[in-house]
Amino acid sequence: MLKRTSLLMSVAAALLASGLPQSAQANDWKQYSAGGCAPYTTGTPNYDELRFRSDGVQNQANGYRYVICPVVRDADNTWGFNGADTGSVMLSFRTNTAGTFQCTLTGGATVGGSYSTTKSVSGNPGDNLYINFTNVDLWAEGLSDAPVSLVCRLPPKGTLAKYHVAENGVTDDPHP
Repeated sequence: MLKRTSLLMSVAAALLASGLPQSAQANDWKQYSAGGCAPYTTGTPNYDELRFRSDGVQNQANGYRYVICPVVRDADNTWGFNGADTGSVMLSFRTNTAGTFQCTLTGGATVGGSYSTTKSVSGNPGDNLYINFTNVDLWAEGLSDAPVSLVCRLPPKGTLAKYHVAENGVTDDPHP
């Protein structure tokens, strides 16, 4: 037992001490639980209407409710800055009643302008549904260093389970 503990401590110390810079990566894919999203409303959020769990967020209300979700980017430049260096966001939903999910992907900020695009998908009880925003090119929209977010409208009893973010291009490139 002592040898194993000593070996583990040696490996951990070596990893911490290495401090080597990470090399840039091409094409990055991340998955997020929609449990990390937040209510999106002009009033005070009613957390009794949205159930947040690690496996997603479900609308518990009888009407449509909105959530906002971060899209974490680690691309060195704005999506689209270098030709094919685009981004994509894929969302997964589950229906418990018939309804329509609608999401808006927004890039940019109130300073410097913004771009948004909206997609929707409808289904019946028990359906697994998907919305894909593919090859998003924010640079072509005149945006530089654009943060990205999602706002989704969930039908009654509908669940946003997860979303994936894919970056096609150089990521994790350390700045000087």
